[in-house]
Amino acid sequence: MNLNQRIAITLIFLLFFVVGRAQADRPACYKLLPAKTLAYVRIANLKELVEAANDTSFGRMMQEDSFQSLTQHLFSEAETAFEPVAEQIGLSLSEILEIPRGEIAIAVTAPPNGLPAPVLMIDIEGHEANVLKLTDALEKRIELDGNLQKSTEVERGTKLTVFAQEADTRFTGLIHFQREEMLVMTSNLDVAKQILAAWDGDDEQAVPEIQG
Repeated sequence: MNLNQRIAITLIFLLFFVVGRAQADRPACYKLLPAKTLAYVRIANLKELVEAANDTSFGRMMQEDSFQSLTQHLFSEAETAFEPVAEQIGLSLSEILEIPRGEIAIAVTAPPNGLPAPVLMIDIEGHEANVLKLTDALEKRIELDGNLQKSTEVERGTKLTVFAQEADTRFTGLIHFQREEMLVMTSNLDVAKQILAAWDGDDEQAVPEIQG
């Protein structure tokens, strides 16, 4: 299993098996997306979602001793398979799975200046240090590939880390930033700036038709 496959497996675990709590003070993710958003999926609170799932027939069945043993065995196998990656980034699989803290959103936007741009937003309250380890590891991986140039800039008081081809700093390989215990990743610089504009109360930037 190569590094990209291991990262994909980790992201799946992050989305489906981690519980957290919502951050009430920050605007909801749907209020931050640009008006031209093509698709959008949001989990408002992972803890409530898991609690509701556990109360279903399937959830109760998964909590039986026989299934608990199987689940623990599968997770142990996953941790063992993840060990080479854990050594590189300095975080175990369990530590990574603890990072999301409530709200998660995935969207696809349609910026006027390029191809559709994905957006990932994850509540990381209390785990900023571990997220820094993850983003540092990701940056090192991108730099090793050598196809994108790294730069930073400040927009509305927030530091943006940008990986882009020299010919085009808008359509990029990756842009990420942290604000109010939220990690945001996208592939378009203008989209990142629109999100920050909406964050600061610029209602014209926000998606009008999405309801949380």
